[in-house]
Amino acid sequence: RFHLFSQVDFAFRLVVEIIVQFEECPLGFTRSNDTGICECIDKLLRDTTNNISCNVTTQEISRFGHTWIGALERNHNETYDTEYNLTRYCIVKQYCSDEFCNPDLVSFSLQETSIQCSGNRDDFICGGCAEGYSLILGSNECRRCDDNNNLALFIYFALAGILLVILIMSLNLTVSTATINGFIFWANVIQIYEYSLGLNGLGRIVIYNLNFDFGFPACFYNGMEACGKTGLQFIFPIYLWLLMGLVTIVCHYSERIAKVIGPRIVPTFSTVLLISYTKLLRTVILVFYRVNITCGDTTRYYWQRSPNIPYYSPCHAGLIFVAIVVLLVLIVPYTLLLLLFPLFERVQFLQKPACIQKTLNKLKPFRDAYGGPYTNNFRFWTGLLLVVRIFLAMVVSLSSDTSASLTVLLAVCMVLILFLSTGYVYDQERHRWLHILEIWMLLNLVALIHIIKVHTDIEKNVQYTGPLAYLIAVMNVFVLCAIIIYHIYKYLFLVQWIKKCIKERIAKKKEAPVECITSRERSLSDGSCRDLVGSRLMTEMYRGSVLREPVLSFSRETTI
Repeated sequence: RFHLFSQVDFAFRLVVEIIVQFEECPLGFTRSNDTGICECIDKLLRDTTNNISCNVTTQEISRFGHTWIGALERNHNETYDTEYNLTRYCIVKQYCSDEFCNPDLVSFSLQETSIQCSGNRDDFICGGCAEGYSLILGSNECRRCDDNNNLALFIYFALAGILLVILIMSLNLTVSTATINGFIFWANVIQIYEYSLGLNGLGRIVIYNLNFDFGFPACFYNGMEACGKTGLQFIFPIYLWLLMGLVTIVCHYSERIAKVIGPRIVPTFSTVLLISYTKLLRTVILVFYRVNITCGDTTRYYWQRSPNIPYYSPCHAGLIFVAIVVLLVLIVPYTLLLLLFPLFERVQFLQKPACIQKTLNKLKPFRDAYGGPYTNNFRFWTGLLLVVRIFLAMVVSLSSDTSASLTVLLAVCMVLILFLSTGYVYDQERHRWLHILEIWMLLNLVALIHIIKVHTDIEKNVQYTGPLAYLIAVMNVFVLCAIIIYHIYKYLFLVQWIKKCIKERIAKKKEAPVECITSRERSLSDGSCRDLVGSRLMTEMYRGSVLREPVLSFSRETTI
């Protein structure tokens, strides 16, 4: 702007003209018509809850809380903001969570906004890493990854998957026994609410690994960004499913292996699916979630997980395709199967097409693995908890109010406790104590919610809330250890039973020949009976599993 000042000296008839040129105000400031001083624009001060202030002297903006402030360059076809003379940029004020932004008080200019970011992040709404940094696994921080030596983590993932399947299968830590069902739900909900509950450090590592996620902060490769990291979230669960499929094929072609582990394949596969369900669900939701930014008279769309990446950009479009496949092939059919299969069982008198009936018969072993421990009226319980997971994940993704999302979780826990308190969910004859175990897990969540709400709402005794929350969570980890010890005890008891059976069989074989049960068990070479210890072994083991029907029968004539 130019202002003209003139002065006339009548004595000498001299006219003096002074032309003053004002420099443009920094971004985020506008010149006052009254004082001529640069002042903060109204858009930044309009919402007082964001705790934003402007310093006229230093021409800096100060803010604290979950808000990111920056400038976004306009497109050539967008109208300009003539009121604030912002001909190239529009001011953006957007919510930003603790995982991306620093909630502490910071002062900055809109030409350099990286100070608002945490964990070496930078770019628009702290969506990317600073120059020279890469995203890491197990955290949303960025670190320097100078080489790709950590690609050896593939070996860790491969061995972890094999050991995990062996552990679940050998100790029978499956959904058919229902001893870990309540703990799985607890761990899934904790990961869904990880930022609302302030999960970090060792607690974050433990919860991530319990949910089949990589919880140790580590570089994977130099230059990893949000698209690559999100794509990796789909790999480990799919690897576990392929591993279970390989075991199933081996059992199909080897009767000796099938006699030992065959009846446990379906319960183990069902357990792996249930644990990895929440991980895949959260990843799919994060892929689809977007941020809308209004600049001038247009609205731009960005990916919420990395706001510096435009929505439907090439890398994001690839993730959307994978997410749609996972959603339609796994999440939707899996949820409907567990939720509605009891309904199909109750309407067996209805005529169904042969193809549908054949498909239902093939899927029934999976349904029996999930519904075995429950009463006939509550065989939908696992499917209901899947719907609860979906509901809670949507609440957390769509709501920026931590207190409101925790209140929703509290209400859900109280409703589930009410159902379990009736004592009619699990089979009263053999699984009565599972009601107590699952109610304990839900009460643990209720206690955690209460502590976090005291910390966020009342803000008193803050120094005690963190350790107390960890203490309550550790109590559930001890419960898991007790469950594992219980299964180890059953496993060792089973080993002793096997040795006893083998000794008795050897003694009987020395006294008299064993009579064959069927002609099929007679050997073609010498007419002796097959060794029936292995075939009878898993039947005895599953007396405590209460499966409704035999889970799966493996033989060369069985089609899997």
